[in-house]
Amino acid sequence: MVKPPVMASHLHGHGGNGGTGHPSDTPPRRHHGGMESQMIRPGHLTAHQTAQLLGIELATVRQLVRRGQLARSGGSPRQPWYAVQDVAALDAERRTRNAA
Repeated sequence: MVKPPVMASHLHGHGGNGGTGHPSDTPPRRHHGGMESQMIRPGHLTAHQTAQLLGIELATVRQLVRRGQLARSGGSPRQPWYAVQDVAALDAERRTRNAA
């Protein structure tokens, strides 16, 4: 089996040593957030996008699902998607409730 060639971009600039060999030169880059699906259907949001738009934590998105206030509309159990219409309706409901 032939291995694909290694791209130079994967070898440089992603480590924690800035290319000098000393680990304290450049701090390592950290991954922020979960593994997002890059092939999401139009009209849908990831859990992270939903949390950001609603101004809540990711754990709160999971609580909304458990309470039946937000339904998953695709994705997988580990990477659920939510319909933009559902998120917008929930956002409007929350804003109305908070304004009253």
